[in-house]
Amino acid sequence: MTTRKAVKQRGPRKQNPKSKANLVSLAKRPPKERKKIASKGGRISAKKYRDDLKLQRIAQILLQSELPEGKLKEQLIEAGISPENATHGAGMLMALTDRVLTTGDVRAFEAIRDTAGEKPGPDTNVNFNINKANFGGEFVDNG
Repeated sequence: MTTRKAVKQRGPRKQNPKSKANLVSLAKRPPKERKKIASKGGRISAKKYRDDLKLQRIAQILLQSELPEGKLKEQLIEAGISPENATHGAGMLMALTDRVLTTGDVRAFEAIRDTAGEKPGPDTNVNFNINKANFGGEFVDNG
């Protein structure tokens, strides 16, 4: 049997003392150089913003695309959703709704509530007593 060498634990990286000497505050730089640095940051920020918008648009297209024929689309139609509104987004909401009803998943409930535009504000206080609990789709009286 071969023995393995003990791996030496590395501590925090030691900083080269010359590194701090090379740092120059923006306030100490000439205005032209500050403008050049700010311009580079602005360009990178704008590119990231455009990329995020592309991803957001792709997500919107995917959510609005029509569901293929199948069990989920049939469930949506049975629930009263017209076939042209049976999109991937509607399918996801239906799946989340099923998850809330079968497992009582609070996060899924919050996602549905927020999507419906009923998200409580940051200053909303919620005080309630639980008199009924949902187990497997049937409500059971606890008190």
